[in-house]
Amino acid sequence: MKEVLEMHVNMSNRWCGLAEEVFDRLYGLSSLQILDLSANNLLIVSNEIGCLSSLQLQLHLSENKFMSIPNEIGHLSSLQLLDLSDNNFMSMPESISHLSELTELHLFRCSKLQSLPKIVPFNLKHVHAQECPS
Repeated sequence: MKEVLEMHVNMSNRWCGLAEEVFDRLYGLSSLQILDLSANNLLIVSNEIGCLSSLQLQLHLSENKFMSIPNEIGHLSSLQLLDLSDNNFMSMPESISHLSELTELHLFRCSKLQSLPKIVPFNLKHVHAQECPS
């Protein structure tokens, strides 16, 4: 399984959030480039997300129920697109500034988001934050 390049996980038919189990099972995927965990009713982004440092292109975490985003997300330094739309977090960690390759950030309908970090990634070209209060 180490050669998996793209993974879309759909647990939307399950009635419980399995965030820790999902992230625990992804660590050996050293070639993973795109990970889509959208629309799974996940409650937390595991701190272990930082262990996916080889994730290169896209991380889709939209349409879940995240109340916070861990600092460890800043370890994904090769990430180019991060989609956190339709979640419940109020702020983003300062570590997002470590995402040096990030060019696109999706924050659609993050209705509780109050602020973004003052330092944004250098390559960031597009921030999509429609229907956000801040």
